[in-house]
Amino acid sequence: MCNKKSIAYLDVLGFSNYVTGNKNCAYAANMLISVNHILRTKISDYKKMKSVECDERLSELVEKNGVSSFDNLLSFSDSLFITSPKVDEFLKQLSSFVAECFYYHSEQYRNPLNEKKPEEVKSIVVGSDQHNIVEKWYPILFRGGISYEEVIVSNSSIIKESEVLQIPNLIGKGVVQAVGLEQQGKGPKIFIDDQFYHKLSDTMKRFIAKEQDTKYILWPAFRYIWQNDFESEIQHFKHDLEACINLWLAYQSERFGEQYKELLKLVIRSFMKLCEVIYPENYKTAKVTIVAILEKKKVCVSDFVQ
Repeated sequence: MCNKKSIAYLDVLGFSNYVTGNKNCAYAANMLISVNHILRTKISDYKKMKSVECDERLSELVEKNGVSSFDNLLSFSDSLFITSPKVDEFLKQLSSFVAECFYYHSEQYRNPLNEKKPEEVKSIVVGSDQHNIVEKWYPILFRGGISYEEVIVSNSSIIKESEVLQIPNLIGKGVVQAVGLEQQGKGPKIFIDDQFYHKLSDTMKRFIAKEQDTKYILWPAFRYIWQNDFESEIQHFKHDLEACINLWLAYQSERFGEQYKELLKLVIRSFMKLCEVIYPENYKTAKVTIVAILEKKKVCVSDFVQ
């Protein structure tokens, strides 16, 4: 019996530092709460939209933003395992999910309270002693891998508050390979193996970047509504770009700053690929716009634009 399917392993970048670098793990826990909220919202929105009649354009958007291709999702701490019998649909929906997790707080990074610490936000504590506090909304960025290989779903016993429960577990070559792919590079990249790549359609292969012996998904491209006109989507992109630049500028001298440099490269490369595929007549305009924003922010253009 063939049990091959797509399997993704995702791990939150910097999570251990967010846990140990604060008085408690509340800020790190809030990241996982946000991930769960995004997932539940996607499921709820998909069910609502599938219950009404949609034209083809809207139907494609609903499918891309859903998680209907996911047949198993297991989490432990800051790691996720997601499986799917699909390939193209899985790539689209996983990319949309990963993108939404990061852009969930991106407006805060675009207009930070503290330019040196863009993750800091001011919140109001309501009560008899109402006052302001500064919280940390860390960027939710994943690194991981996707394989297309054998995956078997089994059951495992766990103990929760002295009660024995049954939960699903995943085993197989696909699990091992997906986890191993995460080690192939730096930054928030989702690496894929050759088996998964060869299953993709020609269109989806265009959204796979190749560097040396690695392949990874240009997932930020799936943040945008491809059915919209270029002018609409480049406005969203400009905001996204500013958020990424601010994170890079704030932490470029830190040991983890390279992660944000890789993020910025990935976001730019993804949008340029989107323009190449969907808006070819606007490719040069997009590049000129990106260069202008980088120069305005005093960022070395040659580090990010070829």
